[in-house]
Amino acid sequence: MIRKLFIVQALLCVFVLSNAAVMEAPLLQPDFYKIKREALRELMPENSVAILFSYPVKSRSNDVDFRYKANPDLFYLSGFDNQDAMLLVFKNEQEIDGKKSDHLMVIPARDAKYESWNGKRMSKGDAKRELHLDAVTTTDLINKLPVSLSAFDKVFVQYPNGDLKAGPSRKNGLDKVVNNLKRALAEASKKPNKTDLKEWMAELRQVKSEGEIALIQKAINATGNGLVSVMKTIEPGMTESQAQGIIEFHFKAAGSEYPGFPSIIGSGENACILHYIDNKGKLNADDMLLMDVGAEMNGYSADVTRTIPVDGVFSEEQKAIYNLVLKAQLAGIEDCQVGNSFMKPHMSTRAIIAKGLVKLGIMDDESQVSTYFPHGTSHYLGMDVHDVGTYGKLEEGVVLTVEPGIYINAGSPCDQKWWNIGIRIEDDILVTENGPQNLSGHIPKEVEEIEAVMKENSPFNGLIKNSND
Repeated sequence: MIRKLFIVQALLCVFVLSNAAVMEAPLLQPDFYKIKREALRELMPENSVAILFSYPVKSRSNDVDFRYKANPDLFYLSGFDNQDAMLLVFKNEQEIDGKKSDHLMVIPARDAKYESWNGKRMSKGDAKRELHLDAVTTTDLINKLPVSLSAFDKVFVQYPNGDLKAGPSRKNGLDKVVNNLKRALAEASKKPNKTDLKEWMAELRQVKSEGEIALIQKAINATGNGLVSVMKTIEPGMTESQAQGIIEFHFKAAGSEYPGFPSIIGSGENACILHYIDNKGKLNADDMLLMDVGAEMNGYSADVTRTIPVDGVFSEEQKAIYNLVLKAQLAGIEDCQVGNSFMKPHMSTRAIIAKGLVKLGIMDDESQVSTYFPHGTSHYLGMDVHDVGTYGKLEEGVVLTVEPGIYINAGSPCDQKWWNIGIRIEDDILVTENGPQNLSGHIPKEVEEIEAVMKENSPFNGLIKNSND
């Protein structure tokens, strides 16, 4: 009983310490969304309108839905993070209800029955007050929009994908909102442009503001807490799912809504599967454990990977591969400079890994590198874990990952001592005028650092042992 009480108290301490960072990064302020609408309007031609919709609800099974994820583009321009909505952004201000406005937000009307099952909806007054939206109407008035689409020379639309009727029954759902808009465009003889708006949003979202960077950093900090906790807890006989549980505990403790993507927790041969998400394997003493994870905070995701030895000590072969990946990653990070091409980090990491694998005798020729390093090195990071962007030259304010890896499956044409070693190291890098800033650099990744941390104790040790009894 005393032992169990100690475990509970220890976990409570972990929660309190993790939760202490919850208020470090503020929510994006309403003026952020106004600034982003103005930036979009700068890209739009005269007398045009851009129209975006909420994402549809996604069904998980029968009448159970996945937790709702807002359309990042609509959220980026309005701050509205719920379903069944439409946003119109005008190049030239329009008169709506006697006032000039650069936008019209269309949201679901309040519905007592729906809200008794699913929670309170934001009212028109809430949207105006909390999101600083000037012009707001409701979807029950979708046939009576206070602007005429026929008045615009060009209409840019981002239609939602998927089943528009999914989710709980509701009045004026997304299917009705979209179909009414399509009908209005047809009646106005307007053929919408479905390409340019997507490209404009990618251009805008590519460069992050200080507030966005703060949210990404907050997500990274929660992610790092989880990874370090696993380093301290892990031992042979544990399971991949237990490691996942420890990591995602820290997400929640720090205020994360949910993971930014399904956690990848692979040991042994599973570490060689790039997007392994079953997380059902048992951890064996001689295996490496690859953890590719990221908390999401207020719509912004982290994405960090660490690979560690299950028994706390790297074997000679594991250390050789690990240090090669680390050498490549450090070179890739150094290439995250203003003006460099997006592909520069990948070219550097690929060249280093190719030479290193030949030197280790794993390959005969550098041209075979894709066999063991089959993916790209970087992607943008932000509201989507694989965020949108132009993939041109790197600019100040861009956040991208650098994540080279080496994966040697059993049966590979090399000495068997290398088989089932899968290693990836990933950090989140902010491009600045003063050079790359590693936002996740505080999370241990040198061999000596990892081995030292793995000797430390964790409050989770007793809990995991008890759960395995």
